[in-house]
Amino acid sequence: MMIVRGELPPGSPVRARDLKEIFGVSHIPIREALRTLEGEGLIKYQSHRGAVPTEISLSELEEVYALRRMIECDAARRSAPNYTDEHLSQLEASLVALETTHAQDRHGEEFFAAHGEFHWLLLQPYAGVYTERLLRQLWAASRRYIHMSIATRPFPTVGHHREIFEAALARDADLVTTRLDDHLRITEDSLKDAWVTRSPA
Repeated sequence: MMIVRGELPPGSPVRARDLKEIFGVSHIPIREALRTLEGEGLIKYQSHRGAVPTEISLSELEEVYALRRMIECDAARRSAPNYTDEHLSQLEASLVALETTHAQDRHGEEFFAAHGEFHWLLLQPYAGVYTERLLRQLWAASRRYIHMSIATRPFPTVGHHREIFEAALARDADLVTTRLDDHLRITEDSLKDAWVTRSPA
């Protein structure tokens, strides 16, 4: 999470002994966590330096969002006709939590937890274990760019999520897909603008 939030920037050393002190755990879970992060593409090992967070780039940002649109929009289209009343109630509760936490602290962990829950519930009727595994990796990658953009540009409005929910409430697969695709494209464009702002001329 420190890598995702930008607390450990790309290229900075990820020292196991420092992590042991921070989290108060032994070397074994730290080693396993680093292996997981390497598998998710968040760290890499360099000669004479050990583990470092991977670099971020505009091309990676574009790839992440292209993959998100491809996977999420297809899963949403397949999920929409299968939303039950109970599922829609859960989706609405996650939306309220998202809006509330955004108003309180749009960069806090509670907001991102609610945001992730909303997006997952939108896809859950169709998405299986492999879809979830891929998406959670892409969502973690997305957050690196969102946190990078905080200094120059706020997180895009959460109003898009209510529009998506209204389409879900109608179980309108085409409209859910269109609104989700629009939301992801708007977010990507905002992050690209932030990238240009942060990048030296």
